[in-house]
Order: sequence, then C-alpha cells, then structure tokens
Amino acid sequence: MHNPPPTKITVLISGNGSNLQALIDASTTTMPHARIAHEKYDADLAKLAIADSPDLVVCVGWMHILAPSFLDPLSAEEIPIINLHPRFLGYTMVEVDRGTSIIVREIPCKKEETLDELEERIHAQEHQLIVEGTAIAIIKL
Repeated sequence: MHNPPPTKITVLISGNGSNLQALIDASTTTMPHARIAHEKYDADLAKLAIADSPDLVVCVGWMHILAPSFLDPLSAEEIPIINLHPRFLGYTMVEVDRGTSIIVREIPCKKEETLDELEERIHAQEHQLIVEGTAIAIIKL
C-alpha cells in the first residue's frame, strides 16, 4: 500500500460502536494517515445540547463514550448527565463509570433461558430503570 496523504474521516455510526473502535485503533497502528475527529464531534454535540438549555441530559441507548470535550462544557454549565448503563459481571470502565449510581438493579441469569429471553428481561428492567432514574435525577436538581 502506498503512503496516502493525511485523511480526515467523518464516521457515522449506529449500534455499539465496535466498527468505529476498529477504525480508531487502526488510525494509531495500520492507518496512521487517518484522523478520526471524535473530540470535535463531542465538542459540537455539547454546543447543540447546551443550546437546547436542558436541565438534564439523559443518555438512553447511547453507545458512544462521551469525551471531555462534551462532558466539561456541560459540567461548566452545571447541566447533569445520566446514562442507562448495564454492567455485566462487575466489569467497569473508568471512561464510562463516573459519578454515583442513581439506581442499581441486579438481574440474575436463569440457566434455562436463551440469550434472547435474557435480553428481553434486561430491556424490560431498563425501561423501568431509566424512568425511575430520571425521576430521581429530576428531584435532585
């Protein structure tokens, strides 16, 4: 492969972001000419969120880890952010698991159920938890 010029890439994603992560990883190893501008994306997203003048930002199904370029401006404006974040087997990520949990519910796995059945039960709990957690956050404003 020849040495291509530095290339700024805008990536539009949906899903859980694994393909975006593959591109980000490649931009530091096998594709060093590619620059992924997620910091600018987060900064622009922060401007849009602040322009909406929210009392609270709720991340629902948001599979993008928000960078400081999003978090810091909202913090400066004293706009709290909550996120519905399922955590399996106690695994945590420093980039995601900041702040205090508003509400926690353990959902046990049932030996006889399929993955689809477990996922359905998790989603049913998430639907309740996001409403309860948002209500709690609103009360604390």
